[in-house]
Amino acid sequence: MKLLELVKSAHNEQAIENLSEQFDVSPANMTTITEALVPLLSEGFSRNANSDDGMVELLHALGTGRYQRYYQDSRIFSNAHVRYDGVAILKHAVQPQDRRTELVSELETRTDLDGETIEEILPFISALTMGALDQKMRPALDDLVKKLGTAIQSPFADRNPFAALAEYISAATPDSLEDSPVENETIEESTKSTPRAQTSLFAKKLGAIMSWTTAKSA
Repeated sequence: MKLLELVKSAHNEQAIENLSEQFDVSPANMTTITEALVPLLSEGFSRNANSDDGMVELLHALGTGRYQRYYQDSRIFSNAHVRYDGVAILKHAVQPQDRRTELVSELETRTDLDGETIEEILPFISALTMGALDQKMRPALDDLVKKLGTAIQSPFADRNPFAALAEYISAATPDSLEDSPVENETIEESTKSTPRAQTSLFAKKLGAIMSWTTAKSA
């Protein structure tokens, strides 16, 4: 399922309705905002995953488990932490500030909403999108952790692939990554023809999975 479809499927497929009710806007306008923002976030996630530091940072964020809860719990709109996290995601993924300003202006034209209302909505869609990314990435990374087997010496390995892989990459040396038991063939189904998947370094292999998933799923 594409990332945009996953966002709309949050809260037992009631995400658009819940957002619309929370902000007192029409579902049509909320859909327009969501469909404009999610591809931009996806591009940002993919860009960040193309660097080792950005990839580990993203894994650490997903490893907190917060975004999985945001994706599942429709009560998130009363939680100030959700907005705080959403603002951080938005600023990190949609850069520079001018691009965010342009987005708000574009959405003012395409909807009957004012800029202030749109700016209030964007962080919550951003938080839900991170939750959708969790849903999208978790099966592939669970499989990757299993393939690594005993190479992963993490208490999180059996329940949190994001935290386990972030820990593994952060602690690994270039030599140990070169000797990773994960071969190109083991991630073939996740990466398809992604050029980055041809590298022998495990960190770059994982980056290829992250980049392919986000880039192809908006």
